[in-house]
Amino acid sequence: MQDTNKEPIVRGAGRFTGTWADRLGGVFDCGVDFRNQSVLDVGCNIGIISYEVSKRNPRLIHGVDIDQDSVDIASRIFRGEDIPYQFTQLDLRNEQKVADAIKGEYDIVLYLAVEQHLIRQSPDAARYVSKLLLEKCNKTMIYRSPPNLSGPFKELANDCGFEKTYEQKRESINSALRFDRKEQA
Repeated sequence: MQDTNKEPIVRGAGRFTGTWADRLGGVFDCGVDFRNQSVLDVGCNIGIISYEVSKRNPRLIHGVDIDQDSVDIASRIFRGEDIPYQFTQLDLRNEQKVADAIKGEYDIVLYLAVEQHLIRQSPDAARYVSKLLLEKCNKTMIYRSPPNLSGPFKELANDCGFEKTYEQKRESINSALRFDRKEQA
């Protein structure tokens, strides 16, 4: 039986809002093939998007979130999964901790509605994190933000060798964009 309740999901101090369709929209609509890919989910919350990605057979999933309780829940959800996973509590405002936690490279990076919070709290940290994530991303970045904030990220992505290949605009939720690393000449 499908849940037809359209009430927003609200967790904590409004940190987890929107319907499931809203939260997943753009992630799977943009045509990314997650099979055998390493995935970094930045701002993973309780791991629901990571869990949905896990159904598409990635090689591994690494989620980070500022909230330890959310990270603990995500880890519990994944105990029954058959893929390697790691969920890490991480304050993205701390550049050294970010550099220590996100060491490797990933095929796909999910950066969904996180940058807007960083910009409000620390514009310098937001730029550092965005640039680091683009550097750590081998193939595809799926990014979501309010439309008024996506311009600077688009420029940074372009400067880091990415091109926008998909954009989903919705009035009720942040825009979702897909960036793919440009082919090396």
